[in-house]
Amino acid sequence: MKFPLPIDYFQCPTLSVGETNKFKAQAKDNVTSLVSTAVLRGGSVAWVLLSDETELKIYKATDRLRGLSMYISRSTVVGTLDEVVDVFQTHTTELIKDCKRRVGKDLLDVATLYDFNPPHETSTINNVGIIYAAMKSPPFVADRDSVMLECRSPFQDKSRRGWCRSLISVEVEGCPPFPGMVRAHQYGSGHLFLESTRRGYVELSYISHVDYGAVVPIWIEDMANKKRCRNLITIDRCLRENRLRQGQFLTKVPMAPGASLDSFRYCFLCTKPFRLFRKKSFCCKCGQVS
Repeated sequence: MKFPLPIDYFQCPTLSVGETNKFKAQAKDNVTSLVSTAVLRGGSVAWVLLSDETELKIYKATDRLRGLSMYISRSTVVGTLDEVVDVFQTHTTELIKDCKRRVGKDLLDVATLYDFNPPHETSTINNVGIIYAAMKSPPFVADRDSVMLECRSPFQDKSRRGWCRSLISVEVEGCPPFPGMVRAHQYGSGHLFLESTRRGYVELSYISHVDYGAVVPIWIEDMANKKRCRNLITIDRCLRENRLRQGQFLTKVPMAPGASLDSFRYCFLCTKPFRLFRKKSFCCKCGQVS
């Protein structure tokens, strides 16, 4: 199977009102479950630190009922909850593909199969739908794909606002397993974002709770999930990019009359002196020279 697939590749049959309502109810339950799972201490899951890295921490736990490993990554970034939610506008195939390009580097392709929101509903904060996703695997391991019920919903943690994107596998007609792909089963994965107790910051979490559909060595499973969990830090880059898009570009360097780039002796970013063969440049946003 060659990815990405054409936008109109999937032709799924219309669901009945009863089926739609069932999926909506399940989506609501999934959000509640994911919020509970994300509690690191004293929650429903016994998380153990797996990796303490510069920009995030990764924890691991065991789902004893299914014999699966679970992973969660946690990071804190400068920003607002609304800014983070804006990055995850995925209610159409075009938007979900753009989101995949920015924060889903491990995905081969994504597509919206069903959107359960009324045609007049324009909110990107609270949405329910079914999506298809094809995921890259480590070398010598077959790629995986999943059909998932997606719910994007706000939640409240005492006085702090939060927002969740939950994913759980479902079966629908019109999207059978593809040749060469192994169908993975999501038991409750997704993103959670919560306003930090520190003003001007947001807590980011990503949970991976997946049955990959085959026996995989622990070290490969850890490697694949740690890589997927590290995608969380790309959200910070997206926030910075979005802020830069909102400002005005400078048309020239804001320097004093008669001054030139030669008058700048130190890099604004690292404060090191410029050497003979280093080319100087100025930022079209802030006007500083580096």
